Amino acid sequence: TYESLGMAYYRMDDMEKAVSTWEKAVKMSPQAAHLEDMIGRAKQKIEFKKRIATLEQEIKNGQAAWQKRFELAALYIGMKRIEEAKAQLEEIVKVKKDSPEVHDAIAQAYAMSGDFEKAVNAGKKAVKLRPSDEGLQKRLAEMEKVREGIKKGEYHKKTDNRQ
Repeated sequence: TYESLGMAYYRMDDMEKAVSTWEKAVKMSPQAAHLEDMIGRAKQKIEFKKRIATLEQEIKNGQAAWQKRFELAALYIGMKRIEEAKAQLEEIVKVKKDSPEVHDAIAQAYAMSGDFEKAVNAGKKAVKLRPSDEGLQKRLAEMEKVREGIKKGEYHKKTDNRQ
């Protein structure tokens, strides 16, 4: 079916083909209206990829301030390209040491990669820089809870099984 074919394209990261295939499915059958959400996600990924390419080129050409690197890191996180996000954030923090937003983003990236020790350390820096921010405090507490759970064996630390 077009729905299955679209999913195959989506999983192969061919968003353009996924969108066009799913749009055919919706056009052919009103029962396929549930695909509208997937079409929206695929279109968002297409836009993310375009913006990522633009930002990467600007950074490569030396035309990017820290804000563009921060945007690129956020897009990488949205695309689950965590190692690339961390690399951008580590560059940003060199010039924005006093930014709680940067430290919070670093904390979230490390948490997503399963390194809760580094996540907690970055989260503590963010809270220290803006102690009245309840959102930062809440995220830090959650990361500390997961870190402690990992230490107690309640959670399994993420591992990379690729060779």
